[in-house]
Amino acid sequence: MNICVLGTGYVGLVTGVVLANQGHYVICVDQNADKVKSLSAGKPCIYEPGLEPLMNKALKSHTIRFTQDLAHGVKSSDIIFICVGTPQNEDGSVDMTQYQEVLTDVIHALNEPKIIVNKSTVPVGTAKWAQEYIKQIRPGMPCEVVSNPEFLQEGRALQNTLHPDRIIIGAKSLNAIMAMTKVYDKLEAPIEVCSVESAELIKYASNSFLATKISFVNWLAQMSEYYGADVTEVTKGMGSDHRIGHEFLNAGIGYGGSCFPKDVSAAIHMSDSAFIDCGILKSVRDINRYMPKLYMSLIEEELCGLQGRNITVWGLSFKPGTDDTRDSQAIKFINLLLERDANVTAYDPVATLETGLIKQSKNIYDSADGADAICLLTEWPEFMNTDTSDIFEQMRNPVFLDARNVMDSEKLKQQGWTYLSLGRLH
Repeated sequence: MNICVLGTGYVGLVTGVVLANQGHYVICVDQNADKVKSLSAGKPCIYEPGLEPLMNKALKSHTIRFTQDLAHGVKSSDIIFICVGTPQNEDGSVDMTQYQEVLTDVIHALNEPKIIVNKSTVPVGTAKWAQEYIKQIRPGMPCEVVSNPEFLQEGRALQNTLHPDRIIIGAKSLNAIMAMTKVYDKLEAPIEVCSVESAELIKYASNSFLATKISFVNWLAQMSEYYGADVTEVTKGMGSDHRIGHEFLNAGIGYGGSCFPKDVSAAIHMSDSAFIDCGILKSVRDINRYMPKLYMSLIEEELCGLQGRNITVWGLSFKPGTDDTRDSQAIKFINLLLERDANVTAYDPVATLETGLIKQSKNIYDSADGADAICLLTEWPEFMNTDTSDIFEQMRNPVFLDARNVMDSEKLKQQGWTYLSLGRLH
């Protein structure tokens, strides 16, 4: 099939590359000329394991190409995927500016009826609104707007797309359902067909529930700390119940990224707009916002203040496997350090920050030189596999804050470290 993908961020680029390698002909459109040039040369503008070789395979087979020409992409395709950003407004609602601008351009470029797919995360009711919007501008152009939400995890986005748990298709007509089924016919995954509104809500429901599990376990870590339990033992026992499972039961500094924070806020805003109580989600959000401050209190108390202290931060990205620092709890923690006049040195295997307020090391050993404490904020495998006995010798004060509960606490203590965490037996 001929497919146009509008937007080449994490969702759009991964979707386009995978579909191109499934035998479809894909045109990816982006307004950024430098980005289009880089992608056309086989260089992704995001870090995602396995993406670059698969993209170059599609380029060599001429099943994918990149352009700024939206009208050409629309006219040349049967199905149009909208994969643009839908960021958060200050009140928690979704900023639909990019989406509406792109949809308007698509409508004006239409040369025949198309299937328009909302891949971007949009509020419930967007497809219905878009359908009416098309009728207003092009009354003689009967296009169908479909909801096909993404469930990608940055760092595992390629595998999530190649081997999805399920594919959700929200559509009204049999024609649209059959066309979307054909798009994904080479992926071995169950396809669930539902109403457009249900598909739109499924995305918010999924992310809000996962965020709830994370905040729940971080509340549990605080309970474990107070009552002398070990949160890792508690979650192991909980997760063994098949109704609960082990996924997203890792206590730590909290969730971040481009999805969970804004999707939880959007769900709260939609619920408030409908006058439906959503105290549980507000608590999920509040607990997550509190976690960096709670971990900060541990290191501040141990060092009797942070002014002038040399603090090493391991991890900048919101999770391992990505260079994305959007809404990263690590960045929030660093800002708290800076507010307390600490000297911050950071190291991340992939991610960087464009700021002169902190020092950024190129390797893990340099980052710890002369430090008063190390704060592990992103659970990159490199950190767990590092010889901490060598790092110990470089420290001014051997204090280790494990804000992801991933280090071997007994090993660190045997080496002489002061080990700090939340909810683990020390």
